[in-house]
Amino acid sequence: MWTRSLRVFLATLRLAATLVLLAAAPALAQTLTIINPVAGDVDGALRLAALGLERPKDQGAALAGLVAAALTRDDLKAARSEIKGFRDDIWRARALLLIADYQHKNGQTSASRNSLQLAARGIKTEAPLRDDGKIFHTIVLRQAEIGDFAGAISTAKRVSDDVDRIRAIVEAANARLENSDGTALASVGKALKDAFAEAKNIDGRQSEVGQILVEIGRAQATAKDVAGTRETFNFARTKLLAADFKERDEILAALAAAQVLSGDRIQAMNIVREMQDEALRSMALASVAGALAESSNLDSARPLFRLAFEDAVKTVNEKSRNAILQHILLQQTRSGLFNDAFTTAGSGSPIPRALSDGQRVARP
Repeated sequence: MWTRSLRVFLATLRLAATLVLLAAAPALAQTLTIINPVAGDVDGALRLAALGLERPKDQGAALAGLVAAALTRDDLKAARSEIKGFRDDIWRARALLLIADYQHKNGQTSASRNSLQLAARGIKTEAPLRDDGKIFHTIVLRQAEIGDFAGAISTAKRVSDDVDRIRAIVEAANARLENSDGTALASVGKALKDAFAEAKNIDGRQSEVGQILVEIGRAQATAKDVAGTRETFNFARTKLLAADFKERDEILAALAAAQVLSGDRIQAMNIVREMQDEALRSMALASVAGALAESSNLDSARPLFRLAFEDAVKTVNEKSRNAILQHILLQQTRSGLFNDAFTTAGSGSPIPRALSDGQRVARP
């Protein structure tokens, strides 16, 4: 899936790199007009100009363009030879990602794994990364998608921030589950168990921790870890109900919906009943109804949608009422309940934009 548009991306990157070089070194434009129009000659001129750039990230962008150009010509050896010239670790990793994608596309799975591991190991973590660690998440996903789950977890553990590190592990787990025939359940379950153990010991950051606990539990449910899912969700529920912060009820609503998807409807409804904010409680009802519909239980979803709608129209605050109705409408549209969605849209509130958004979401 992630190699589908590789050639288009490589061509675009090479063009971008050339523009970077021409902007940074105007004299290069004249050079390019007098050399022979042979790929090797052009790349040689570009390489010389790239190596002369002062800022490492500019040099990296240019060299990544050369890597892309070489891969476009199916010259893997030339692409790999450019790696030693990088001074910027993030651009070096991006170039190695290009090489790994190319290798995977051409059936070189082991080599692709090695390139991804090399990309991860070369990133310096002594100071905050200028891309906020996005490069690590990209590498983690690639590794998990090609079956190198151990490598993905190893890369995720290099992320400095506690919550972001756990999120990278959850992303690796989800990607591995999506691309697995079921043989990865044990290793994924172990990684998620460790992620939960780390998450529950994080002090402060209540909103982020609450969200990541829900994400861990959902992944555990997908991995068929019933005991682990129950433990994570129970801990999250207790922690959230005892807390008091702005996003609390929104996360409780997400937790309730996640518990429905895991098969625990009773606990989901208990969470909804314990929510303090009436407006958010109605939104949580709609989220639970949407989760029921997602699990092909439309007969149970419709009554909950009706309850949420009845609560919404009783809400005095117009802004809150409209927000609830829009949320209900979007959940109904995602669930394929278009007649019900049009009924909600016709309730007298400014819903047309929400209906339009909902229709876009519903398309495959």
